[in-house]
Amino acid sequence: MRRYVKENNLNFIREYVDDGVSGTTFDRPGFCEMIQDIENQNINMVITKDLSRLGRDYIKTGFYLEYYFPKNNIRYVAITDGIDTYIDSTNNDITPFKAIMNDMYAKDISKKIRSVYKEKQKSGEYLCSIPAYGYKKHPTIKNKLIIDEQVRDIIEKIFDMYANGHGSVEIVKFLNSNQYLSPTGYRKTGIVQDENKTQYNWNEVTLCNILKNEVYIGNTIQNKKSVISYKVKKIRTVEKENQIRVNNTHESIIDIDIFERVQCIIEKRGTNTKLKYDFLLRGLLYCYHCKRKLQIVLKKNSKRNAKSHPYITCSDAKERGCYPLNMNYEKFEKHIIYIVKKICQIYANKKIFYSVYEKFQNKTLDILEGYKKKIEQIDKNILDINNNLDKMYMDKLRGVLQEEDYIRVSQKFNFEKAKLNEQKKELEQKYCLKCAVPDYGIFQKANDKWLLLSLCAQNNLPHPKTELLTPNNLQEAADKVGFPALIKPNISVGARGITMVNSLSDLQGKYGDILDKYGECTLQEYIDNSGAPYYNVMMYRNQAGDIINTVIIEIVRYYPIKGGSSSFCKTIESEELSEICIKTLEILDWVGFADFDVLRTKNGDFKIIEINPRVPASIRAAEISGVNFPALIVDDIMNLKTDSYIYVPNKQLRYLGLDIMWFLSSDKRFSCIPSWFVFFSKNLYYQESGALFFSFFSGLKKICSSSFRKSKSGI
Repeated sequence: MRRYVKENNLNFIREYVDDGVSGTTFDRPGFCEMIQDIENQNINMVITKDLSRLGRDYIKTGFYLEYYFPKNNIRYVAITDGIDTYIDSTNNDITPFKAIMNDMYAKDISKKIRSVYKEKQKSGEYLCSIPAYGYKKHPTIKNKLIIDEQVRDIIEKIFDMYANGHGSVEIVKFLNSNQYLSPTGYRKTGIVQDENKTQYNWNEVTLCNILKNEVYIGNTIQNKKSVISYKVKKIRTVEKENQIRVNNTHESIIDIDIFERVQCIIEKRGTNTKLKYDFLLRGLLYCYHCKRKLQIVLKKNSKRNAKSHPYITCSDAKERGCYPLNMNYEKFEKHIIYIVKKICQIYANKKIFYSVYEKFQNKTLDILEGYKKKIEQIDKNILDINNNLDKMYMDKLRGVLQEEDYIRVSQKFNFEKAKLNEQKKELEQKYCLKCAVPDYGIFQKANDKWLLLSLCAQNNLPHPKTELLTPNNLQEAADKVGFPALIKPNISVGARGITMVNSLSDLQGKYGDILDKYGECTLQEYIDNSGAPYYNVMMYRNQAGDIINTVIIEIVRYYPIKGGSSSFCKTIESEELSEICIKTLEILDWVGFADFDVLRTKNGDFKIIEINPRVPASIRAAEISGVNFPALIVDDIMNLKTDSYIYVPNKQLRYLGLDIMWFLSSDKRFSCIPSWFVFFSKNLYYQESGALFFSFFSGLKKICSSSFRKSKSGI
C-alpha cells in the first residue's frame, strides 16, 4: 500500500491497524480513529489491500461505500480488487457482490469454529475459560478438570449444611464469619481464608449458583448461552433441551444423593432467596382443574394504606384460561388446621387408635397375603411356559414340529412370559413395601411401661425398680420398691396420672383413684434428680435392623421443676447412652422411630424410664442438629436409600414461655448454666420462629389452664 501511495504521488497521512479484531464488526479501534479523522477532515482518501480489510459485514460495508464515503468526499481504493470510487469502472459495479462474498466467508468460518467447539463439548471437554469454584484445570490434559483440594472442604460443607436444613442466608453468614473469600476473591488472590479481608464477601446468588451446578457431581453442562449470530454479539440463554450435557467427565465432589436432596429442597423453597413470608401450605396446594401448583400471592384491597393479605391463585388462570381462583389464604389455612385437629382428636382417643391400628394391620396383612398368592400363581404360570417351551424344542429336534411353527409359538410364549415377569416385579415392589413402624405386639411392649421395664429386668438393662400393682399386693410392692415412690399408669400420655407417694397409707389412699381413671399401674422407685438434666434419645432403626441416626437431647431446664416439659435443652453425644438404647431396640426387634426417656441418678447411672413410639415436640432439636427424622421415615417406607445425616451436637433449643415459668419457680434462676439471660447466640434456637412472643403467650396459656396444672400436680 505504501508503494501504491508512492507510485501515485499521494500524500500519506496515517496508517490504521486493527490486528486480531474480527472484520464482522466496525467497532474496531483503528477503524473508529479513521472515521474520526474523516469527520475532522484530516483525510480525503482511504486505501485498503482488498475490500475484506474494510469489513466483512456486507450491509455496513455497503453503507460506507455507497453513502458515507461519497457524502464526506472520500475516495476509496481496494488495490487487489481493482476498486477505485474516483474512476468509473466495472470493478466498482461488482463491489456489492464482493462484499457479500466476504460476508459469506466470515459466516462459513464462524460455522466451522462453532461446529468444532460443539464437538469438543459433546466429547466432554471443558471449554469455559474459568473453572467452577472447587475445580482447576488439569496441568497436562487440555480441557480437563481436577478437584482443587484447597477449597474442596468448603463445597462439601455448603452442600452438607443446605441438605441438613440450613438456609442460604445462614450458610452465607457462616462463610463470611469464618473469613472465607468468595470464588472471585479466591480466583484473584489464591487465598482461601483471610482474617483481615475487607472485600470478596459471599452472597446468596453465588451460593445458589453453586448449589444448582451439576459440575460438582461430575457432569459438564455447556452451551448454556450463545450469541445470536456471528454479527450480533448479544448473548441469549439456550433452552435446557438444547444445552450440551455430558455425565461423568471428571471426579465428583458431592455424592449424587446429597445433590438430589439439595435440588428437592431448592424446588420446595422456591427460587426467591429473599422470601419475606413463609406459608404453612406453600408448595402443597394444587389446582383441581389444571392440576398445576397454586400460588400464594400478597394483594392489597382498594382502601388506601391497606395491609397486604395472602390469596391463593392459579398461575394458569390468565395464560391457559384455567378457573380464576382468588381465595383468602389465611381463612383457608385456619380451616385446614381445624380439620386436621378434629382428625387428631378422634385418633388421640386410645381405644379408637388401637382399634384403627388393628384394622389397618389386619387389612395390610390381607393385602400382602393377596399379593403373595398372586406372585405364587405367576411363578406357576412362568414354570408352565418354560416346560412348554422345552417340550416344543424337543419336538423340533425330533422333526415333529416345523421350525417356522416353533418360532411362531415360542415368540407368543416369550411375549406372555415377559408380561408375567413385569406383573411379578410390580407385585413384589408392593409386597416389599412395609410401613416403618413396629408390629402391634412390639408397639404394645414399648408403650406399656410395665412390659417394657420387665423386659429391661430380664435383659440386665438399666431401669428403676418397678413392681406391678394389684389391690392385693400393695404391701409386697412397697417393700420391694421403698419410699418415696411413684404410681405410674402402665399406659398414659406425658405425665398424666403419675403420682408421688411417701408411705404405705399414702399408696393405699391414692392407688384406687388412679386405677379407676387410668387402668393398671406400677409402683416405681423415685429417682431424685430435681434440677438435674434428664435425657431424650431419638433413634431410627430401619427394616434391615440398622440404626440410621441417633440424636441425644439433654433437658437442662424443665417446668414444673420436679419433673415436666422441657423449657431449655441441648443436643449432646454419649456413647454409653447410645449403646443402652440400641441394645433395647435390638431386643424388642423395633422398626422405625423411637424416643427414649432416660434419667441419670446422682451416682451417674442411666435408667430407662419409657419409650415413646411417636415423634415428639423436641424433634426440632434433631432438626437444628442436622438430622431430618421425617425424611428418614418416608425414605424407608418408599424403600429408598436411607443415608445417615451428619449429626452436629451442642445445639440449644429454648421454649421461652415455659422457660419464663421455670425462672419464676426455680431457686437456681441466677446460677444456672447456661445463663437464663442469654437470648441470642450462634447455637441457640427457639421452638417457634416467633418464639420471643408466641412461646411466651403459649406458655402463659398452658400455666393458666387448670387441666394442665392438674396433670402436673401429682409429681
